[in-house]
Amino acid sequence: MLADQTTAIYAAALTQSILYFTFLSPEFNPNTLQLLLWALAGYAFSKALVLESTRAWIALGLIFAAGFYAKYFMVVCGLSFALFLLLYQEFRQWYRRPQPYAAVLLCALLLLPHILWLHEYNYLPFRYAGSRLEHESGIVRSGLAALSFTGAQVAALLPAVLLGGLLLFRSRAQKIPHAALIRWLAFAPLVIVVIPSFLTGRGLRSMWGAPMLTFIPLWLVSSFRIDTAKVRSFAIAWAAVFALTLSGYAGNELFAGHLGFKPSRGQFPGRETAEYYLRAWNQRSHSPLIYVVGDEWEACNIAFYSPQRPRPHVWIYGTDSVSPWINEDEVLTHGAVIVWNADATKHPAWLDVFLSRFPGTILQEEHAFANGI
Repeated sequence: MLADQTTAIYAAALTQSILYFTFLSPEFNPNTLQLLLWALAGYAFSKALVLESTRAWIALGLIFAAGFYAKYFMVVCGLSFALFLLLYQEFRQWYRRPQPYAAVLLCALLLLPHILWLHEYNYLPFRYAGSRLEHESGIVRSGLAALSFTGAQVAALLPAVLLGGLLLFRSRAQKIPHAALIRWLAFAPLVIVVIPSFLTGRGLRSMWGAPMLTFIPLWLVSSFRIDTAKVRSFAIAWAAVFALTLSGYAGNELFAGHLGFKPSRGQFPGRETAEYYLRAWNQRSHSPLIYVVGDEWEACNIAFYSPQRPRPHVWIYGTDSVSPWINEDEVLTHGAVIVWNADATKHPAWLDVFLSRFPGTILQEEHAFANGI
């Protein structure tokens, strides 16, 4: 559709070398989930335009609904598609056809339960997203923040670019089919987020760029000639990078903690932690554990891996501003396990606030793990 089979294979190989798709992908979170959804959205959008497929437009509505449930950052992908249709005259006619509006309507209908939930809880996720944006004042600091985000994306893309340098040479002289669409899929999302970041002084977290690099390898392979004499060298180098990345990840998972390096989140003993605290609770209560108070990581790990059914509810930071669906009186009635990152000198700020609100809380810190739970 956008490329022949050979070009697609090389593009997929280069994409596999982007760090977000390899070393950083095992940590399952909204950013890694978007890798699939942005790729599917780009495929459906291309098919809708190139083949004028109504089914592709409907699929696009489904994909965007799933994407928004994964992370609101999917709006950048949608905005880039809308701008493409607006700025390229040959595709502007789609604004006069029903298929895009059917896709938007389908997406909205699938998101309706979530929209109602947002209204009920005063649009809480938007406040959280705003808190994650790092504000920088002054044009120099704003520029450095935008440059830092861009630099992180270049670093993640670097293995693919270096491998492409072994395989590709000279820009193609002939006209590339669908060149504008490929170029837009590759770079428009980055431009859409970097320019506002610079203008507003809002710094972006590097992992937010993960799905936006998906189509850059396709642009590389489509825009430059493949040197058939170097295919063997490319294959060997690609296999070496793949093996090196895999070995590096395995070595980090197996040995980093033992050698004194900061362990990855993949090494967190979630199941053991959940079982430990459930046993500690059962030794003191004949009632099931219903609530766990803590941050998004420790408390949620306990709830997720808990062998008890139903799993306990998580009261994040023990505050209504973050978990407004938790009934405070129910927590006080049934009790809760409170977990936090251990610090030899002080409690985390949220725990101090929690203790000031509930001065009768008894902390039995002898049950804390020595490794920081």
